[in-house]
Amino acid sequence: MFMYGITGKSHASDAYPIRAFKVVANSAAEAEAILVQEGYAEGLVLSEAKELLSSPCGKVPGIEHEGPWPWPGKAA
Repeated sequence: MFMYGITGKSHASDAYPIRAFKVVANSAAEAEAILVQEGYAEGLVLSEAKELLSSPCGKVPGIEHEGPWPWPGKAA
């Protein structure tokens, strides 16, 4: 399993129009599929999944983190 980072852009009128995800999966395609299956991708335009760790992380497939970007109180 590898760790992937994906961002999702929603409507500009949202308080935090960009969502950030860390997903554990075997491939970038599987990471995107997990977001869709879990319902997190609805209403978002997803970026291409980027590998965050160059070696396997040994975790169970799934969503490791989900939140706004930049997170509240943090500059972009």
